[in-house]
Amino acid sequence: MTDKRYCTECGRELLPGDRFCPGCGANIDEDTYWGEVPEGAVVATASVKDMSGTLNTVKILTLVWGAVALFTGLMLFASVGMLDEVINELSHTDYDGTQTVWEYLVSQGFDKDFFQAFLIGAGAIITLSGVFAIISGVLDHMKKHYKASFVCLVLSIIFSGSGLICIAVGVIVAVYLTKCKCEFES
Repeated sequence: MTDKRYCTECGRELLPGDRFCPGCGANIDEDTYWGEVPEGAVVATASVKDMSGTLNTVKILTLVWGAVALFTGLMLFASVGMLDEVINELSHTDYDGTQTVWEYLVSQGFDKDFFQAFLIGAGAIITLSGVFAIISGVLDHMKKHYKASFVCLVLSIIFSGSGLICIAVGVIVAVYLTKCKCEFES
């Protein structure tokens, strides 16, 4: 038996320790073909597109989102300690010319206890989004544990709670992370 391995999807020769095919990104497992090139497989002769630049962009976007979300979540937690000042400010901010923002919130069922619980809950969720994004960005930087990085990125998107734009951008970043799968060692 020869010591050469080939991808069962595209026929590209694999190096020892490859976990993903550098040609097509397929998972390399025990079923990987050993020996001659599989019949009908086209052996890649051109170099594989370098995705490290794209992975760097994914890493930067993920880390920036993580920092912003972490900062926002912590600011929401901090505002709980200044709840009376926040309510006072909302009581002096015009909403629609006929009532203040706080009067509007009270008319919608908010009271001080509900507002405090809302700030704590929103702070916790957005902080979690930031933590998961930072974990994903660090794994991207190390180019290790693709699956863990992807799961953390998806959890960050889920916990973002910041509306459709953040979710759409998060999905786009997740798609690009998937395209960079071959850059990861594991």
